[in-house]
Amino acid sequence: MRSPPQWLLAWALGSVALGGASLLIPLYVIELGGSAFILGILAATAALVGAPGAFIFGRIADRTGSFVLFIESALVTVTACLAVLPFIENLTAVVALNAVVWFCSPGAAFVTGQALAVDGGFVAR
Repeated sequence: MRSPPQWLLAWALGSVALGGASLLIPLYVIELGGSAFILGILAATAALVGAPGAFIFGRIADRTGSFVLFIESALVTVTACLAVLPFIENLTAVVALNAVVWFCSPGAAFVTGQALAVDGGFVAR
C-alpha cells in the first residue's frame, strides 16, 4: 500500500491544530483579562477574515496550479502565529494574530463547494 504524501499528513495535523486553536485562543484572551466584548471582537474578526482568505487563496491557487505550495505556506504561517501567541500579552495583538490565523486557515484546508437546495421541505411533500 502506498503511503500518503507528506504534505497530506502535515495538512491533517494542521487541521487538528486549528481545531485546538479555536478553543485555546479565546481561553487565552480570558486569561489575559479580556471581556465578553473582546471575545466578540475575536470571534467577529475570525469570521470576517476567513471568507476573504478562502477566496484569495483559492483564486491564486487556481491561477498558479500550486495547491500544495499554498497549503504548505498557510500551514507554516499558522504554525508561526500559534508559536508566537503564548508570548503576546497585549489583547489587541492577540486579536490581530487570531485574525491572521483565520485568514490563512482556508489556505491550509481543502475548500470544497456544494450547492444545496433549501426549499423548506416542499419537494419532500
